[in-house]
Amino acid sequence: MTALGSWLKQLVLIVLFAVFAEMLLPTRALEKYIRMVLGLALIATMLQPLGLLLQRNWAASVANDAIAELTGTLGSNNGDTPATSENESSGALKQTLQQDELQETNRLLAQRISAGIAASYGFTPREVTISGSAAKGTLQVHVTISAAQQSRASPIQKWIASELGINATRVVVNSGGGG
Repeated sequence: MTALGSWLKQLVLIVLFAVFAEMLLPTRALEKYIRMVLGLALIATMLQPLGLLLQRNWAASVANDAIAELTGTLGSNNGDTPATSENESSGALKQTLQQDELQETNRLLAQRISAGIAASYGFTPREVTISGSAAKGTLQVHVTISAAQQSRASPIQKWIASELGINATRVVVNSGGGG
């Protein structure tokens, strides 16, 4: 985004300079030459981003700039070779995105389980937490219900296990006290 902002600033400054240059001309004899020179400068500025696309590894440099801007390390090269830092940065970004996606998926799944318990059993659990990943076979569900609903723990455990297609031992339902 900073590159786009600086590019737009350059365009605006050249246009303003062209307007002021025309206003300051003593005679109209030089007007066509000034317009031509400043027009060429404006065209060159407008085409400047295309030069970045034509250079080698432009996609990698754009990706690195985006990663650097996201992590706040723009301009801090540790002397790594571009390929090494590129691979490390893209790997770190991929891992972060996967972790965020897993957390969001688990949060939404916990909300759905809570809503399902409310619809099927007539009460809302105190807390539903999901950890792990279904894709890796490490999905764990932990449900906290009130002590008054403790008699429903086993049916809730079986219901969750059947809904998610996991072993019932991966579902823990316990009471958090209170009524």
